[in-house]
Amino acid sequence: MMEIEQPVTTIPIRRTDWLDRPLASFVTLDRATLVLGAILLLTVVSRFWDLGSRALHHDESLHAVYSYYLYDQGRYIHEPLMHGPVLFHLTALGYWLFGDSDFTARLWPAILGVVTAWLPWKYRSWLGEKGALFTSFLVLISPSILYYSRFIREDIFALTWTAIIVYGLYKYLEGGEDFHLYVMTAGWALLFSQKEISFLFAFIFWTFLALVLLLRRIGRLGPRVPLREAREWHILVLLGALLLPHATALVLHLPTRLNEALGLALPNLDPGTVGGNSETSVFNSAATWPTTYKIRAYLTALLLGLAGFGLAARLWSWRKFLVVLTIFYTIFLLFHTTFLTNLHGVGSGMIGALGYWIEQHEVQRGEQPWYYYSMLLPLYEFLPLLLGLGGAAIVLARRRNGTISPEVGEPHHLNTRALWPWFNLWWFFGAFVIFSYAGEKMPWLLVHMAFPVITLAGWAMGKFLDNVAWERLRGGNALWFTLLFLVAAIAALNLIW
Repeated sequence: MMEIEQPVTTIPIRRTDWLDRPLASFVTLDRATLVLGAILLLTVVSRFWDLGSRALHHDESLHAVYSYYLYDQGRYIHEPLMHGPVLFHLTALGYWLFGDSDFTARLWPAILGVVTAWLPWKYRSWLGEKGALFTSFLVLISPSILYYSRFIREDIFALTWTAIIVYGLYKYLEGGEDFHLYVMTAGWALLFSQKEISFLFAFIFWTFLALVLLLRRIGRLGPRVPLREAREWHILVLLGALLLPHATALVLHLPTRLNEALGLALPNLDPGTVGGNSETSVFNSAATWPTTYKIRAYLTALLLGLAGFGLAARLWSWRKFLVVLTIFYTIFLLFHTTFLTNLHGVGSGMIGALGYWIEQHEVQRGEQPWYYYSMLLPLYEFLPLLLGLGGAAIVLARRRNGTISPEVGEPHHLNTRALWPWFNLWWFFGAFVIFSYAGEKMPWLLVHMAFPVITLAGWAMGKFLDNVAWERLRGGNALWFTLLFLVAAIAALNLIW
C-alpha cells in the first residue's frame, strides 16, 4: 500500500510582549519584600498625610520664601547664615513642578523622609535582612525623624546625604569597587552643599577609619596590611585631600586663636572683626570681603587644593582622585553658584561656611545647657536608645558578633559586618559628644544622633531574631511567644520610664 504524505503545517511562534508575560516571571515577591513594602507604604502615609495644614514655623517660612524667590525671580545668593543651597534649589524645583504652597514647601522633606526609611534595606549586608527591616521600622516610628520629615529644614536633607555616604563608604570597604567611592563622593558633595555639620561628620568618619587602620598596622586586627592595599587608607587619603581647601577659613583664623590663647602678636588674617550678631557676620557675604582678604583666602584655598592633589597622587591614585574631584566640585560649585550665576558662591561655600560657623560657636544661639541632648534623646528616642546601646552591649559582651579580622580568602580586607556595630557606636557617640560641645544646640540636630543609634538597634535586633529557633515557635507556641515578648517589653519600658 502506498503511503500518502501529509502536508506539514507550520504554526508561527508568537513572541510575547513583556506586557503579556505573567507578573511573577520578572517580579519576585518574598516575605521580606512584602514587609519592606508595608513599612514604606506606612512611611509614605505618615510623611505626606495632611502635610500642608500646619502653619509654617519661623525657620520654615525663611526657607520657603527664599526658595520662592529662586523659583519666581531666579534670584538666590548663598549665605552661610541660611546653610547650604541644595534645599533652596530642590524646593524651587518643587514649586515649578507642582505650584507654591505649604504642602509643596514640605514636599522634599517628606520625599527624603521616605528615602531615609528605605536606605537601611541597602545596609542589609551588615544589618542582616531582619535587622534592615527592623531599622526601617524604627525610622518609620522615630518621633524626631518623623517630625523633621514634615518640616522644611536642612536636617532631613543632610541626614539622607549622610546615609548615602555611609552606604558608599561601607560598600567600598566591603567590595573595593570604585563606583561606590564615587557614590560616597556624591554624598559628600551634597552634604557639603547642604549644611556645615558636614565638617563634623567628615571628622567622625575619618577618625574612625584612622583608628581602624592604626589597629591593623600594629597587628591588633589580624595580620599587618600593606598600606596601599588597605581600603580604609584609600578613603582616608581621598577625604583628607578632597576637603583640604575647605579648611582655608580655619587656617586663616588660626593666628587670631593663637593670639588669644598665648598672648602673641601675629597678624590678623580674618576679613574683619569676628564675633557678634549672626546677620552681620563678616563671613556671611563673600561679595563684601575686603580685596586683600579675597586674594589671601582664594590663594590659600588654591595652594591647599594643589597640596591635596599632590598628596592623593603620591599616596593613592591621581586618576581616581581626578574623577572624585570632578564629581565633588561639579555638584558643589553648581549649587553654590546657582548654576554659575553667582560666582561669589565659590568663596562663601568653600571659605565663608566654615568661617561663619567657627564664629557662631562663641555666640551660642539657643543658650541650651551642655546636657541638652542627654534630656532629648531618652525623651524622644528611648526605644532605639535602649535596644541599640543595651542590645549591642549584650551581643558584643557575649562575643556573638564574629571577628573583624580579614576573612579567609580576603587577606587584606576586614569583615565589614563584624565592624558595623563598632562603626555605629563611634558614629553615635561622636555625634553626641560634638553636638553637646557645640555652641548652638537645637532640637532638629537630634535626627543626626537618632539615626546611628537606630541602625545600631536594628543590627542588635537582627542578631536576636536570627538566633530565635523559629521552628519551635510554630502553631500555638508562636502566639504565646509574641504575647509574652510584648508584655515583657512593655513592662521593661514602664520600669525605666
